[in-house]
Amino acid sequence: MDLTDLRDADFSLLSDAVDDWSKVVANLEDLKTAAETGLRGAASKAHWAGVNASVSKEFIGKTAGEFVDAHSQARSIHLILKDTRDELVEYQRQMADAIERGRLRNLTVIGYEGGFTVTTNVPPEDRARQDQDNKADITALRDEIQGILDKATESDSSASTVLKAIADQSELGFSDVDYKDRDSAAEAIERADQLAGLVKKDPEDLTPREFDRLAAGLKNYAGDELFAERFATRLGADGALSLWAGINDPQLGRELNRKRGDAYDELQKQPGPHPRHRLAERLGGHGRLAEPDGRHGGQAGRPWQRFSARRPGAEQPDALGRL
Repeated sequence: MDLTDLRDADFSLLSDAVDDWSKVVANLEDLKTAAETGLRGAASKAHWAGVNASVSKEFIGKTAGEFVDAHSQARSIHLILKDTRDELVEYQRQMADAIERGRLRNLTVIGYEGGFTVTTNVPPEDRARQDQDNKADITALRDEIQGILDKATESDSSASTVLKAIADQSELGFSDVDYKDRDSAAEAIERADQLAGLVKKDPEDLTPREFDRLAAGLKNYAGDELFAERFATRLGADGALSLWAGINDPQLGRELNRKRGDAYDELQKQPGPHPRHRLAERLGGHGRLAEPDGRHGGQAGRPWQRFSARRPGAEQPDALGRL
């Protein structure tokens, strides 16, 4: 974001969008209440028989749940937009204050496409000497303004990333995202990128400490659909396959296997680096890894050996199932 972008920005349209989404949230709140108390409530009290008991009742429950998800998603979008608007307005105020303080010290800030410059407000023939005499003040003002621009750029770009991710999630219906501000949503995206980066590492180079970070991160964001979608997109099925195959290969990751082997099972339960059906099928072809008796240095009962068994907990109904 350039100096002129922030200094001259008119945030009235963004404020209008915040107000519009506030109304959408209020309307969906009414629909959510009606669906939960009316639609779902009536279905729960009714006496179902035959096909209706297994099909119609479930369909009504899922339909009512869509209103809940729609309200949650709309509220998240509203709060993210509002938080971003408030931040940008504040950064604009800080920018104006900084420029005014510079003016009182006879400094002027000149913006141009791609950047800005700070100089003394004197005739051109005296400017070089005055700039040298006021070098400390010029540097301080320049750094202050650059810091404001950096924060404004981060606010604007992360909001765009988060809102696009939420929109992409809605491809198959409303998503159950629930964020109170831009920061929390942006943090989920950032953590997903970081953890996907760990999974993509050469399994031989994955340290026990990094494994712990991965396990803790996946556990912390369990149930976070925005995180799961971003993680899945960045990772892909091949990334997950490489992780599981690599850390269990007796020729690779020996230290990790020795120090964290007992934790593999718990990691596999998290809604994270295992693309379930496809991983099970592809790992089944790795005869050396999939042998149930633990030969070739492997250990019996490890996650890659149990995917095909589909024991309880091995499959999670999460966003990663689309891999």
